[in-house]
Amino acid sequence: MPLGAFGKFADESLRNRFCYWQSESGARYIFSQIAPDDISSFEQCILLLATETNGDTPTQLKWIGEISDLSPNAFKDIAPAEIENLTVYVHLLAGSKRERQQVITDLSRDAGKETCLLRA
Repeated sequence: MPLGAFGKFADESLRNRFCYWQSESGARYIFSQIAPDDISSFEQCILLLATETNGDTPTQLKWIGEISDLSPNAFKDIAPAEIENLTVYVHLLAGSKRERQQVITDLSRDAGKETCLLRA
């Protein structure tokens, strides 16, 4: 019996579930895509909001921070039309506050230049 997902589950769930975000420094961080309704299920994690389109426009980082810092201010610079295409990612591997801050600083240093490199 083959291992792994198959059919509709594989196409819709796994293809876009994981994403490596690369900073200007070249460091890569793996993020997991979650449903917006699931944000409250994650504590002490990094949250990344990005807009994605089906066209030629690349995925763009719109906000990054600790989940505890998420407030309505996170959405102030996101156009209403972009909110419809908002994708939510969490980074689960930064275990301490210091590690989380390093990732946030690295990815937000050159906002707009970060890219979702590879989807797994």
